[in-house]
Amino acid sequence: MKRHRKILFVFITNGSLMAPEIARRLAESGNVVTLVSMEGFHRDTDSRRGDGTHETALKAIRLLQASRACYGFATTVTKDNASHIITEDFIDTMTGLGCAVGYFVEYIPCGENPSHDLMMNGEQREMFRRHVLELRRRKPIVLIHFPDDEYGKDGCCSAAGKTSIHINSQGGVEPCPFVNIAVDNVRRGGLVSAFRSSFLQKIRECPELLTRNGYACDLFDHRDQVQEIAGQCQPGATDRE
Repeated sequence: MKRHRKILFVFITNGSLMAPEIARRLAESGNVVTLVSMEGFHRDTDSRRGDGTHETALKAIRLLQASRACYGFATTVTKDNASHIITEDFIDTMTGLGCAVGYFVEYIPCGENPSHDLMMNGEQREMFRRHVLELRRRKPIVLIHFPDDEYGKDGCCSAAGKTSIHINSQGGVEPCPFVNIAVDNVRRGGLVSAFRSSFLQKIRECPELLTRNGYACDLFDHRDQVQEIAGQCQPGATDRE
């Protein structure tokens, strides 16, 4: 991140390894927004992520606050916590901790133990969106709601290198956080090479893969086709999941 000052990096962490020196370096970077993952209030976070994880996240936020970094929170929106995280109480708590940014990402049934039961229905999505827009007008925090803010009126995703890519914890370059398929790795070719990836280019050349359908993530909806493209670009390409 330090070598690419002209690129904005959104660094998402559960906060468990945050330390004063790391917080200081993030604060000095100038091109990194650090988001600490939490699912809402104490009960919301610990019930999904395990006992003690909410307090761990709060400790990370306090370290970032002490270092005067640019930071915020990232929350996965489910039918269970949607009504909690959009309240004035929660947003005021986050701004009181110095959060400048809030990321709301609608749940996608991927990763370990996926559950379709956690997805919001259409009515819940509309209600959640209305509350985001209302709070955005009144609260001193940048609130970002995925997928609505990313897709825009045209309903087209900006992933796969159109305006963003996702780098997983092993350095694998993925089209987005919800489709854990990587052909390239920043540890082998660097970031510039990753943006020139033929894998990502082939995805961008298929607009039907970047148009939203049933899920909050269009590429997740077409993950079989994405896996097929990965196999064409490099034999033996692996799905991290």
